[in-house]
Amino acid sequence: AWPALHRARAGAEGLRMTLMIATGAADFAVHEDEDLRHLEVSAPAALAAMAPFLSRLIARERPAHLTWRLTFAPEEAP
Repeated sequence: AWPALHRARAGAEGLRMTLMIATGAADFAVHEDEDLRHLEVSAPAALAAMAPFLSRLIARERPAHLTWRLTFAPEEAP
């Protein structure tokens, strides 16, 4: 994973991989709106308690020219 992460580091895919590695969860979605220069990051609902950690990680690892917002996906019904 390390070489792929290094190559993708400056983009949405690199941020998604960083979040997956840091949390062990695979259900992250990162959407980059190039026109608005904004990232929408969706994390699994089970990680809501980790919001402060995720926010710090996103703020540090996102491309510097993009604003961002973290949301949590609703849990799926069994």
